[in-house]
Amino acid sequence: MKFNSISGHISYLLLSFFIVIAVEGIVQSKIPDDHYGPEVRITDVQLLPEKKTRWQKYSDNLDHNDMPIDLVLPHSKHDLRFDYNVFNVTDPDAIGYEYKLVGLDDHWSKITKEKSAVFTNLKPGEYNFKVKARSNDGFWSEQRASFSFKIKKPFWQTSECHLLIIILITVISYFLSRWRLSYLRKAKTKLEETVNERTQELAQKNDKLETAYLEIELKNKDITDSLRYALQIQKAILPTKATIKASLPDSFILYKPKDIVSGDFYWYDEDDTINIAAVDCTGHGVPGAFVSMVGYNALNNIVHDQHISEPGKVLKLLHKKVKMMLNQDSENTVATNDGMDIALCNIDSKNKTIKYAGANRPLYYISNDQLEEIRGTRYCIGGYQTEDERDFVTNEIRYKTGDCIYISSDGYADQFGGENGKKFMTKKLKALLVEISQLPMEQQKKQLEEALISWKGNHDQIDDILLIGIRLQ
Repeated sequence: MKFNSISGHISYLLLSFFIVIAVEGIVQSKIPDDHYGPEVRITDVQLLPEKKTRWQKYSDNLDHNDMPIDLVLPHSKHDLRFDYNVFNVTDPDAIGYEYKLVGLDDHWSKITKEKSAVFTNLKPGEYNFKVKARSNDGFWSEQRASFSFKIKKPFWQTSECHLLIIILITVISYFLSRWRLSYLRKAKTKLEETVNERTQELAQKNDKLETAYLEIELKNKDITDSLRYALQIQKAILPTKATIKASLPDSFILYKPKDIVSGDFYWYDEDDTINIAAVDCTGHGVPGAFVSMVGYNALNNIVHDQHISEPGKVLKLLHKKVKMMLNQDSENTVATNDGMDIALCNIDSKNKTIKYAGANRPLYYISNDQLEEIRGTRYCIGGYQTEDERDFVTNEIRYKTGDCIYISSDGYADQFGGENGKKFMTKKLKALLVEISQLPMEQQKKQLEEALISWKGNHDQIDDILLIGIRLQ
């Protein structure tokens, strides 16, 4: 067919267009509906575990399927089931579904054949349930069914509740502060009254204490004065150092009472030979001083009056006299167990011999820088006795000019001090004596005093201290 004019061409184009439209209509009428995706609808919404929810309790508006519009649920209603289905499909059982609950999870669920979805324990918030369907040919529904609802917060989570709590706290705080202020004012008033009362009481007590303190000070002064007078008596009884120096020029006496009067004392007597002793009585202070008077008088009687000079015999008689003078052999209930330790030397410078006896106290003898310790008998003078007779051994030593002897109480070795607060100990004392033995005796005394002060530090003196050193002529 040929068209030789413009109108013929136009007619040909119009004919071709109508033929295409007709063919497409025929083709479209032959394609099944499933190829456009199935139509899905939400058929029911239920609160669990209710079988049939009466939505009138929760919504004023229902649609034609009796489902709520603009549903708002209380926080206690948080379990829901959504039913859905498809329409106008040839094979409903071949349809697959996907759904999601916006507000809980924005992701679509896996494809399922189930026609309901259950959600439990939903938290307060706004939700939108959406569902879509897919045909067995893989075509998804063009429109998705949805259902929106809201679960209210419990009252205690609402802004109104928070505001009310803030108001209540503010009001309560206000009244508490007013009450506390009133209470503090009353307490302050009461406290001031109590303080005034206590101040008056304390003032009265302070007056009494001051009076008592003055009385105690007065009595203490009387006691101290008495002790100082007792010290003068004790010093008057003891031999003077000048007397001892006259016969023993290179010697020293280191004498440090712990209190005003002392339980340690030194004793001296001279006839054809020299007798010298270092005595440590039980206790210190006043009790020790009383015992020292007993010992001092007894030694004078034995050596000076009875002319007995052998140290062992002197100590035996001294023991008997102390026990007799302190009634220690009687059944007197007030008898004491007091006594004394003693180191007694008899020096014969003509024959260059020393006779020594001790009661629990040793003699240190140094010759050629070698120290020999001569131990005394392990008995004390006086005190408890189980043996029939208490004998004391006399030791005799021949000495050379320049040798040194030392006798002492236990006060120096027992003094606490040093870094660890321990005793000085006899071992350290003996080593010190050997170290300084070549010095003149007065320098030895100074060295011993300095060592004692350094060792003692801030510690208190715990006992009377007596140490006698003699360089033999």
